[in-house]
Amino acid sequence: NTLKGRIAVYPVDMRQTRFEFMRPARQRLLQKVLSWLSRDAIPLFVSGGHNVLPFRMEQNGRTLIGVFCLSLDPYNNLEITAAMPDKKVRGMEILHREDEWREFHDFTLDQGELRITYNDTLDFRRPVVFAVHCTG
Repeated sequence: NTLKGRIAVYPVDMRQTRFEFMRPARQRLLQKVLSWLSRDAIPLFVSGGHNVLPFRMEQNGRTLIGVFCLSLDPYNNLEITAAMPDKKVRGMEILHREDEWREFHDFTLDQGELRITYNDTLDFRRPVVFAVHCTG
C-alpha cells in the first residue's frame, strides 16, 4: 500500500478466546506479531501478567509508564518494554506507596528499547507508575 503499512491476520476460534490469549506462549506469539507490525518499535508491552492494563503518556520532558492489575491475583516479576527511539534516559522514578516519587534503577536502554524490571508485587489495589526522564 502507499503508506507502507503492515497487516496481520490472526485467526482465532471465537468460542474459545477467553483463556486462549492468557497463556504465556500466546502472549509471546502476539508480541512477535506486534513487533513485526510496528517495525520492532512496540510503544509499550508488559510480560509477566495477562490481565494488565498498561499505559504510556508523554509529558513535559518525561514519559509516564504504568501498569494496572485487572485481576484479583497479584503479579510478581513484570518486565515492561517501551520503544524510546532517539531518546536518552537521564533517570527514572517510581511512584511509591506513600505517594512520593523515588529513584528507580532497575532498567536498561539498549538500541532504543527501554526495559524495566519490576520485582515487587502488582495487585488490583494500586498501579505501578514510572516517570522516565528523557532528553532528545
